[in-house]
Amino acid sequence: MLGMKARSAATLAAIVALGVGVSFQLYSFTASSAPHFFPTGVDYDYDLDDRRQLEAGISKLKLDEIIERQRNVIRERHSMTLLRRGMKEGSPEFEKALQYRLDRRDRRVGKQRTVLELEESEEIWTRGKFRSLRPGGPTYSNENGKSDEIMEAEMVAHEFQLNMSQNKDRTPLKICGRGTRVDTGSDFLAFLQPDLPAEQRRCPGFTKDKPVLMIDQSVRYGRTGNRLVSLFHAIQQARDEDLQIGISTRCWATSLLTDMWFAYPDEIGWKELIEKTLCVKLFDNDPTMEGYEVIRTDGKELFWYTSPARLSDYMTLQQSVLRSLWANYNTGEGSGMHGPTRDMCSGIDALFSPTGRADAVYSVIHSRYLEGEPGRRLLGTIARKSGCDKTAALTLDPIYVKGILEPLGMLNYPIVIIHDGENERIINRLKEDPDIGPMIRLVPSEASWIGGDITLGVMADVFIGNPASTFSTFI
Repeated sequence: MLGMKARSAATLAAIVALGVGVSFQLYSFTASSAPHFFPTGVDYDYDLDDRRQLEAGISKLKLDEIIERQRNVIRERHSMTLLRRGMKEGSPEFEKALQYRLDRRDRRVGKQRTVLELEESEEIWTRGKFRSLRPGGPTYSNENGKSDEIMEAEMVAHEFQLNMSQNKDRTPLKICGRGTRVDTGSDFLAFLQPDLPAEQRRCPGFTKDKPVLMIDQSVRYGRTGNRLVSLFHAIQQARDEDLQIGISTRCWATSLLTDMWFAYPDEIGWKELIEKTLCVKLFDNDPTMEGYEVIRTDGKELFWYTSPARLSDYMTLQQSVLRSLWANYNTGEGSGMHGPTRDMCSGIDALFSPTGRADAVYSVIHSRYLEGEPGRRLLGTIARKSGCDKTAALTLDPIYVKGILEPLGMLNYPIVIIHDGENERIINRLKEDPDIGPMIRLVPSEASWIGGDITLGVMADVFIGNPASTFSTFI
């Protein structure tokens, strides 16, 4: 994602085989020219198998009735959500927010109807999970996807790396003293204004003429990885729907951003730094009090947002945001939302020292047990989509780890374990292995925290993660 230290083809193959690169599913995006499917638990959607079973008995009128019935159910569900947020039923704000959600739903249904009209020979781009037409019907998993979009995205990524390697004037982005394959100018503003020199790039002005997608103090959704997905999806949704992004200075998104990135020497400078880097506006109070038109959302709704952007466009935007974060990583100096911040390099420095970190060669294993049986079910679902093993990333047997590291020559270098503390037996088993054990390194407790662990994983030469963990997919 960030274009870290060059890895051999074998390394990349091992990582892909592991299934770490399944952020395609977890980020849940769709192509603008293809049908769109909602994730399980949101709505009933359609697939070609059901079409073949039901087309003889379902007329166009009957389909309209089904869709309208579903629309009424969704209207009631969204109404309850808005009421829980304190909106008054029937008020202008309530009706406007409800209509926005229903209109967005109708646009998606329009794409779903297209599925029923496609010929059986068409290749369907189904990302994420989707349900059958029949209420209570089976849940289908994502297939391989549309090859032309994947190929296009690979070509765009290759062209980007080629441009980086051929640009002799670039200033490489360094993280904790370790080099990357991208320059300091490949950020979100470069994505928005690619034809302008870096010194002339500025965020578009924040205006009251355009609606604000507001991330307020509503309940966050999941742990750090999920919250990062929600935040990235907010930026994507704003791009897709021509919205502005507003963020409460007291919400989970602000905490996430300033705990790991955007610290500033004074106590309030981080606000301006976030705004001018990500083109958002931070609000201390409700923006409706200042005359802004607001579309309210929450962490869960953002997590499950599905973009209509082409795969290559989606990846380009998401990666530009990612680079903007890492161009502003915290070093233990300056303040954020909660005051003084921690050093994102703490884990690397504790293991390899500030003087030795630049040239250190090491692997990282992310042990994420995902609460046991729920984790097994989730990984099993992802395994059916991606082709990865359905248990290996949870159990991390020594033979599995060696099967990845030995062909790469990485058993002779430190192996760092970052973990959630849920299953110490996994760590002990790796320690007891005669080949892996002597190379195991654990981050000292005083240097171990979520930001330090992320940085260790991002800057590793080889990373072995759990594809069911959004933390792993972010790395």
